[in-house]
Amino acid sequence: MKSYIKLGSYPKIKHRPLDFSYVDYSSKAVVLLFDRKELENEIHHIINPHTISINKMGTLITEAGYPLEVRDFSSFLDFMYANHSNRAVKEHILNSLLQSMGESPVFIQNQYILLYGVHSIIV
Repeated sequence: MKSYIKLGSYPKIKHRPLDFSYVDYSSKAVVLLFDRKELENEIHHIINPHTISINKMGTLITEAGYPLEVRDFSSFLDFMYANHSNRAVKEHILNSLLQSMGESPVFIQNQYILLYGVHSIIV
């Protein structure tokens, strides 16, 4: 959320749910699962089952008084590429790229690639 606010925009992404899991609840779940003989060698995903889409989150942030521009995904990538050298927003661009994991690859002038599910900007 902070990165989208600092960038002043967010990507319009369909079907990309976000879950916000509080660390105190997540850590409690880990402790409860830890060292149980009957759960040995099992994998557990600790998530919040109540999700929100990036689009809905952007709408709520805007309604809270932070003006955000909604951009289609390729336009959002163009914006990030144009600003990737700006030290004031570089960290927020990287955070936004991580939030965009799983989106379809976008190739614009061979500058963007999809690598291991993370969109990367070739600089």
